Amino acid sequence: MRFISRSLCLSFFSFLLITFLLASALQAEASSHAVAFIVDFSESMKGKIDDKSKEDIVREMFNVILDEVRQPLDAELIFFGHRDKDSCDDAEVVVPSKEFNAETVRQKLSDTSPKGRGGMISAVKKALEMLNDNTDLLSIVIFSDGEGTCGEDLMKTAREIKEKYDYRLIFHVIGLNPEGKDAINFGIFRNIGSYYVVSISSDAFKKYPALPSINNSGIMKKIAKNIVSRINDPEVHHPKVIGKDEMVLIPAGEFFMGSDDPAFTDPNTRPRRAVSLDSFFVDKYLVTEQQYSSVMGENPSLWIGNDLPVHNVSWYDAKQYCEKVGKRLPTEAEWEKAAKGGRNDKWSGTSDKGSLEDYAWIDDSAVPLDKRSGSRPHPVGTKNPNGYGIYDMSGNLLEWVSDWYDHAYYKKGPKANPLGPEKGHLRVLRGGSWDSHVMEVQTTSRFARPPGSKDFMVGFRCARSAE
Repeated sequence: MRFISRSLCLSFFSFLLITFLLASALQAEASSHAVAFIVDFSESMKGKIDDKSKEDIVREMFNVILDEVRQPLDAELIFFGHRDKDSCDDAEVVVPSKEFNAETVRQKLSDTSPKGRGGMISAVKKALEMLNDNTDLLSIVIFSDGEGTCGEDLMKTAREIKEKYDYRLIFHVIGLNPEGKDAINFGIFRNIGSYYVVSISSDAFKKYPALPSINNSGIMKKIAKNIVSRINDPEVHHPKVIGKDEMVLIPAGEFFMGSDDPAFTDPNTRPRRAVSLDSFFVDKYLVTEQQYSSVMGENPSLWIGNDLPVHNVSWYDAKQYCEKVGKRLPTEAEWEKAAKGGRNDKWSGTSDKGSLEDYAWIDDSAVPLDKRSGSRPHPVGTKNPNGYGIYDMSGNLLEWVSDWYDHAYYKKGPKANPLGPEKGHLRVLRGGSWDSHVMEVQTTSRFARPPGSKDFMVGFRCARSAE
């Protein structure tokens, strides 16, 4: 009996220890997400939207958030423009994280009235102090009409901050009827988080039809709940670090280029013909923003993220980058052979339209809504690779290749290692983008644009001859 009792005691002690360790791990995981709520109390917030002041709309939405956000929450409340009528640097942490609770927050919101000029950027910088080595994600939730920037370059500052902290930082912005340049400045948040507009003005809807809009208490509540869901269940992303030598060897040999499929109406792809290529290497992934900025010293992209594919680049930009890292742009023939994955795939990775959702970021009703692109590029390598182990050759971004464009080139180009026409006015793009439909992302689809043009749907990958 004494032996059994000791065993039971040891088992019970082990159970308590495991429970404690699990609880500690869960608590550590929960504390890795911090939230900063920033509220604009500059004088313009006295203005009304319909029959409610902007400050009252903030209080109403906060009531929903505080009722439904999961506790305990590592959060703080920051006001700006609430004290000094003349200062553009008037930001203050009014409820620090150790004091954050629904009652205290509601009291602070109730006791404060719009007064000063602004200080949004200084408020954001105060919020960034919550980021430390143990913080996986900081969500910054901003309520403002956009007038509290005091003429500062909000777009430039927000972009620089996002580039520095990458996926560790996300903005959720509720714009209270922003107008003119304030609405334009707030547009940056669509690309580095989420952005909602509270407005009754029908003119605002006409100007910004793509923005989610709030125009009554029911929808305000819905959007507040949406913010809560993003806080309660944040998407923590750890970006890939892609090395410049992550390339795939494509073996020498013959393949069939182009398409004579009668259902494929693009005459640029005809005739289907046998092409022979020497072996070459091609990048496993699209060139990322981190790779591009580390070599070129700038990031031209609209959406910001280290492992997002760099976009808004010209053919000249792509060519220069590839040459700087000891590579080159692939030829059109090389690109198509790599995309077909050694299996003559109709789309890169598959010939089954029903499984395209697993291989391509596109915007098409043939793909389930939760598998579509959402009208934006996605981190490289998040769908399945093709037969050669290469990612994103259908969808995500159109890709520059080295060739000049000639719609009739397939009829007269050489069989061995075709390089495209000797001259032209347009350069070829392949692969389709996040905005493309099923027919546009086939491995044989061809597009052309001026080499100096830049587009939010265009990126590239590099190649290198095997010998």
